[in-house]
Amino acid sequence: MDVLKLGGTEMINRTQTTLAIRRTVCVPVQRIDSEGIWLKDNPLDFPYPLMLFQIILLVLISRALYCLLRPLGQTKFVCNLLGGIILGPSLLGHNKALRDKLMFGGKEVGLSDTIARVGVIYSVFLISVKYDMATFKMKAKNGWKICLVGFLFPSAVTSSLVYTNATTISWPSGGTFFLLALTISLSFTYFPVVAEALDELNLMTSELGQLAMSSATINDIILWIFTVVHLIVIQRSINGGAKTLVSLLALILFTVFVIQPIIKWIVKRTPEGQEVKDGYVSAMQLMPLVMAFLSDIIGMRPEAGPILLGLVVPNGPPLGAALVQKTEFVVSEIFLPLFFFRVGLTVNVYSVDDWSSFRKLQLMLTMSYVAKIIAVTVIALCCKIRLRNAFLLSMMMSMKGLIELIVYDAWKAVKCTVGILVDRGMSCPLSSVHFSCNVALFFIGGADDREALAFTARMSGNPNVGMTVFRIALRSKLKERNEEEQVAAKLDESLVDEFRLRNIGNDRLDWREIEVDDSVQLMDAVMNSQGSYDLVIVGRRHADTTLRDEEMSEFVENAELGVIGDIVASSDFCGRQVNVLVIQESRELRYGAFRSGL
Repeated sequence: MDVLKLGGTEMINRTQTTLAIRRTVCVPVQRIDSEGIWLKDNPLDFPYPLMLFQIILLVLISRALYCLLRPLGQTKFVCNLLGGIILGPSLLGHNKALRDKLMFGGKEVGLSDTIARVGVIYSVFLISVKYDMATFKMKAKNGWKICLVGFLFPSAVTSSLVYTNATTISWPSGGTFFLLALTISLSFTYFPVVAEALDELNLMTSELGQLAMSSATINDIILWIFTVVHLIVIQRSINGGAKTLVSLLALILFTVFVIQPIIKWIVKRTPEGQEVKDGYVSAMQLMPLVMAFLSDIIGMRPEAGPILLGLVVPNGPPLGAALVQKTEFVVSEIFLPLFFFRVGLTVNVYSVDDWSSFRKLQLMLTMSYVAKIIAVTVIALCCKIRLRNAFLLSMMMSMKGLIELIVYDAWKAVKCTVGILVDRGMSCPLSSVHFSCNVALFFIGGADDREALAFTARMSGNPNVGMTVFRIALRSKLKERNEEEQVAAKLDESLVDEFRLRNIGNDRLDWREIEVDDSVQLMDAVMNSQGSYDLVIVGRRHADTTLRDEEMSEFVENAELGVIGDIVASSDFCGRQVNVLVIQESRELRYGAFRSGL
């Protein structure tokens, strides 16, 4: 069984004797830059100039916001994030012309995402460089108390609120991972976040700032312990868990006993009052990428390595100051705004259709912040800190920033689409000059069908792809639905409306509505919808419970394809000549899910 990954979707090619697997596929080569307006090229139709335009526009908007909001005490983080949201689908991006032509066509996503993540890597590295580890040692006694109370009490409050309301709120997709990520992000105080904010507000060297930094550092140590435990747990064997733990320890030891002595040697070789040689600075500027690469290899977040590296670089002159001076401007003014722009694209206020759940979620967030502020204030008073300063410290420890956005981004990325491709070869004309294909989709309803429709939507902009969508509705489900089915139906309708709205005027789309009384009529409708298709896309599971594998097991030959997938892959449908893609949403997906029906 071969696993391919294409456009964020994993395809599993079934290599049975009845299927012919074509190993060579020719696709048109896409240019990334234009030949210029004089040759009638629109630069914004190409990824590279489009990305440059995005950076220019976002930097201008972010700087304008910073000039306006800086007198009110707002940081660059807030202004950059607001800039991304303004350009996102909540405001300017809500206009279809701007969204499709100027900045939201999706052509530049891979390129700009990579640059944005590089900016994040250098940002957390520079934040760590600015931190004086001696501060941690001086404030560690009270830092431990504030850290533990400030983490445990909000965690208890947040987790109780989250899991108590787990069945009453229409959570964003992500399942248990989302609930866990929400609890952790609201309860933890991340060192890079606190350091960045305090540095910009000139509070890092203050008494309270040093105490907040010390507590945040301990918080990060606890987070690393949790991360190690998580990495070990998700391994399928004790051997795998042991390798993960050893790899992490090796990275830490490599940083402390190999990289740190080299850094001290560089500092020692630099005469007092003189600048570090450019060669050394260049080498150190490369090292965050090396550490991020090593972190990714061992299964950690790429940002972990650069943070470790930054902590062993002495802050201040000659080396730390040189790295900050020669690196910070391009990172904070160019790379990071691009990251916030990518985050802003995912913030869409118009996508909120369940305002009851939204209000409950906002109330939970507010309660979590209140719990954090109360916990830190009380423990600070116990450490003989005055009430005003204790409250200010609690505000510092409640700051949210770049790391939370990385966690949010990771949650968005965790949700991927898994599919089985029944490959019978390409019957459609395929060359580097011309490509045409006829695609059919059967939409019955449910999470998997929504994923299939979303995947199909990505093809709808291709002028060489003809599409036929069969939306099949059971009349009984139109009348009587339980609460869970009502929520699912709203999600179905929302996605269907968005799909049809985006394809107004698309003469390559044939949308057909079919109503049936039961599952027998539904399967008849599928069989009567045969045509000259090159590819048929279906969801593996559907909203109709009568189409579950266990209910139809005696009629299903290939259970991993689902009921409808098994029908369209059979010899009775199009003479077994059509390619079939069966899609399954990967929420809570684990090894063997296609076999188990999860």
